[in-house]
Amino acid sequence: MLKDSISELPDEILSFTLSLLPMREAARTSILSHRWTYLWKTSLALSSSLNLDVVTWRGSEYSNNMFWIDEYPQNREDSNLLSIERFKFVRWVNQIVQLDYSHVIESFKLRYYFKKEFAFHIDQWINMAISKKVCNFDIDFSHFHSRGTCCLHEELYTFPYRLFTQETGSLVKSLCLNSCIFGPVDLNYFSSLVDLRLEQVLINQDNFVSFLSNCPNLEKLCLVKCWRLLRLEISGRSLKLKYLAIVNCYSLKEIIIDARNLTRLEYWGPLVNISFLSVPQLSDVFVRLESKNLATALTYVLRNLSNHVAKLESLMLSMSYIKESLIPKQFANLKKLVLMITTLKGTLWDFISLLHASPYLHRLELHWLLTSFTKCEEGLTLTPFDSSHLYLKKIVLTGFTGSTHEIEFATYLVKSTTVLKKMTIGCRAKCYNPKDGFFRAAEVAEKKNMEEQASKQLTDILPPGVKLRFL
Repeated sequence: MLKDSISELPDEILSFTLSLLPMREAARTSILSHRWTYLWKTSLALSSSLNLDVVTWRGSEYSNNMFWIDEYPQNREDSNLLSIERFKFVRWVNQIVQLDYSHVIESFKLRYYFKKEFAFHIDQWINMAISKKVCNFDIDFSHFHSRGTCCLHEELYTFPYRLFTQETGSLVKSLCLNSCIFGPVDLNYFSSLVDLRLEQVLINQDNFVSFLSNCPNLEKLCLVKCWRLLRLEISGRSLKLKYLAIVNCYSLKEIIIDARNLTRLEYWGPLVNISFLSVPQLSDVFVRLESKNLATALTYVLRNLSNHVAKLESLMLSMSYIKESLIPKQFANLKKLVLMITTLKGTLWDFISLLHASPYLHRLELHWLLTSFTKCEEGLTLTPFDSSHLYLKKIVLTGFTGSTHEIEFATYLVKSTTVLKKMTIGCRAKCYNPKDGFFRAAEVAEKKNMEEQASKQLTDILPPGVKLRFL
């Protein structure tokens, strides 16, 4: 019989070792013996973060089951199950937060399916985190929203800003809230806040603007599906904001930006009036519009960027088509152009006008989310006039199916460049969202055949020294 040498170690060493494991893995050791039953809990007191995330703790399958049981109960027992599970989670968290945390905790994360009736417990947990000088808060009650359902606004939990003092609030560096009420917050307690993310949050507009004015160190602001926000003004000469993302805030009608340090802007949603008062450092922009008249909407955005964002170097657009006659004459400093092509009403040649408007382009990426271009096989009859792209060094094409039209388009790109160093082709489409960045879609069944076809037709025309790579 093998000797259990690990159990002979002191509790302090075992607790420290368990503190390095994910909570779910550490908890599994409780079944080893009577001694190990509570050892994993004491290990939590040694961790610099407190992660009360139901998905981390119970797994994504548990999350899915709770949704379907709550959304489509088969009987009375099913109807009560989520309520029972909520109270189980409350008891578990109460045990965790009552441990002896003798040191400072840096991060606090809470994720479960709570509404305002559990405010008493949630406030206690957040208060405990405040007492331990937590600087990163992540509070997420998004279960129902993320599943396509939405509880009433009056059922939402209100973030307890009243629990903070000027001293404890000034310690907070990062604040992420999902599916709750934020406001009225007209205090200057969060003077050290650097990162603010609000998703599916009910915002008091006037107080939110006041709140932003009291966050002089804010560098990153992300608003996703926030309600009742009609007008957003980002301004202030001392504002340090570098990154701004506004995603699907459908009530928003106007955006005013006066941010001298802003370098990246992401906008995803319907066409709104965007005023750039002063953005001298803005160089990186992502735009995805939702509009019935997409060509007109896109034209407005492109002309606005061309006229008011002088240092624009990287532009990412999610689009279906564009009218060549409406393209701005020139993006003088643009070095990187990324096009996410969701549908196609014309041909790939329609997008060449954007290349012509970007004479100093170094990198071109086209990610088309289409099954094929079978409706565009007229190809060469629509080939644009010859034009040299003197600085284009890298080309990336994904969602490639190997159709005749795609081959012709890729051939044109290769022949029109003079300093091309590398062409990368991927059969799987690359998608983008503001939260996760780029990710690849599902594998394509005919991937190998597509690669062979593309390689055969493009290798012969590639200039010496140019690398052809397949993802």
